[in-house]
Amino acid sequence: MQSTLAILVFLPLSLYVQVEMRSTRDLSSAIVVAGIAWALGAIVITEVLSLFGIINAWSLVFSWMTLSGILFFLLRRKHFSSSVMNREVMSKADGLILDAVGVICFITLVTALVSVPNNWDSMTYHLSRVEHWLQNGSLLHFPTTDERQLYSGPLAEILILNFLALSGDHYFSNVVQWLAMVGTLFATTSVTKRLGGGVGAQLMGALFVVTLPMGILQSSSTQNDYVVAFFIICTVDRMLAWQANDYDLRNGLLLGAALGLAVLTKGTAYLYLTPMLIILAIIGRTAINKRIVAQFGAIAVIAITINAGYFVRNFDYFGIPFGPTADVRNEKVTPASVYSNFARDLGSNLYSPFKRLNDAVETGVVSAHRVFDIDLNDPANTFLTERFGFYPDTRYALHEDSAGNPLHVLLGIVALVIVVMRFRADIAIIGYTAGVVLAFLTFAALLKWQPWITRLLLPGMILCGPIVGLAAGRPPANRRIILAGLLFLSAMPWVLSNFTRPIFPAEKRGITSIFHNTPEEVMFAARPGLRTDYIETVGWLGQRGPKSLGFLADGDSWEFPIWSLVRRLHLRETKIGNACVDRPPARLLVTELVTAPDYLIATDVSFKPYYVCEGQTYRLVQRNGALAIYDRQQ
Repeated sequence: MQSTLAILVFLPLSLYVQVEMRSTRDLSSAIVVAGIAWALGAIVITEVLSLFGIINAWSLVFSWMTLSGILFFLLRRKHFSSSVMNREVMSKADGLILDAVGVICFITLVTALVSVPNNWDSMTYHLSRVEHWLQNGSLLHFPTTDERQLYSGPLAEILILNFLALSGDHYFSNVVQWLAMVGTLFATTSVTKRLGGGVGAQLMGALFVVTLPMGILQSSSTQNDYVVAFFIICTVDRMLAWQANDYDLRNGLLLGAALGLAVLTKGTAYLYLTPMLIILAIIGRTAINKRIVAQFGAIAVIAITINAGYFVRNFDYFGIPFGPTADVRNEKVTPASVYSNFARDLGSNLYSPFKRLNDAVETGVVSAHRVFDIDLNDPANTFLTERFGFYPDTRYALHEDSAGNPLHVLLGIVALVIVVMRFRADIAIIGYTAGVVLAFLTFAALLKWQPWITRLLLPGMILCGPIVGLAAGRPPANRRIILAGLLFLSAMPWVLSNFTRPIFPAEKRGITSIFHNTPEEVMFAARPGLRTDYIETVGWLGQRGPKSLGFLADGDSWEFPIWSLVRRLHLRETKIGNACVDRPPARLLVTELVTAPDYLIATDVSFKPYYVCEGQTYRLVQRNGALAIYDRQQ
């Protein structure tokens, strides 16, 4: 089966870990370094193949086999370090905490593998862009009405692209975020250890992270917030390692790579890493010399080089390297706007399955604004026309776009107080804690409040893991187990009853279970009313075997299901492109539809009797609910 070829992507990651272990004998650090190197390898492979327009299964097979061969050679040449591992005896209670982490990782992996992708943003742009890239054999921009398919950070989707090309379908697309979650757990233990935490502190930090409700939901999705969280905490870990090793070149280069990968994944990396790295640089307290200045320059060059292709494509299309950000960037930064955003961000994170608690939190946020006469939904710092408030249906507390982290927020606040009091003389711990707090404030100062803000706040919550670990790691193990049990049990609703990918549904709704429902039913879990429309539309077209299809839609339409259903009908020769798109004067732009498409699939637009598109006239011939089909007139 072609799907087995995906092992070629997993193999280098395993080999990277083994190569690194033969030098450091520290598993957490080895996985951090291996994750950075593996993602960097994927970027180099994909960008190089894109230059020649040959991103396909066979070119990727050759590339990943070559990389694996190089790593096998290094593994044979590299000898084990003579240093002895610093082993600490793990108590029975700590062993149970480790088991709890493993159980959650296992269940979320099963969810990721069994469920087909069904995240809303993935239906519109995350996975749609992947399909365009594979069809075009290139990462170059293409005509589209949803420009998020172009300017958004591409790293998570590039990893998905490699799995898709080799496996032939989206069998492993959800696994990218799951791998990021597992890597984040090891990165959290590594940071905690560098801050002086023992085994107990490291395990509690990891358990705090793995039980985050928003993290659990994202770990089986094709979003990218866990991927950016992984590279953010890897960047922090390598910064601490660089400083601890007297600003050595190797960790400096890894720091630059992790920074570049974080930026390449998502723009929120800037908000978290700018204050974190500034604070950590200040507390380093090392005299600046030419060697350190040169390494800072090298770090910047590496980070920019990793993003070079992405920046060039955006600059060619949009005139700026980052793409448009006006809709999400605060229009003003004042004490009132920062206060308002921080209060709403905090309130959103307290959203829970308990209506009375939600009502109390919502009332509190409203009152916090009223005290200072601040507009709760000021357009200058609120996304478009959105308004603050919780879904009355508390089942949405189990949804990946709106879930809060109420218990973890409270634990984080308590841990912050404990750490400041207990470790006030430890400049590294206090500096790290100050960096996390400043990151949250920077986030509130620069980014508008949005209903799905808790998803974007996931990296910040993960950065709190080492703080909670340090605060909870000192008590005797038999006391830690009580808190660990609370965290584990409180996480079960999100682990087992994910709103769109449930194993056991919390209440009766459209999706019973990922094991019970069909892949099509799971795919449309967020919008079940569209399932029949899409299936009938693609089925009608499948009977006619079109050579090309044009997708006619607005900027937030579900495009990916068209690709998925076309693939299931084995219409391998059918080209799909966006139709009736105003093309900017970009030089680096793929022309997907060389000739006018045979049919147009229209959705979220006016269903007129005729459309004139691509120089041809198209007549409405079929309508299936929210979709319509237009036939090209001869």
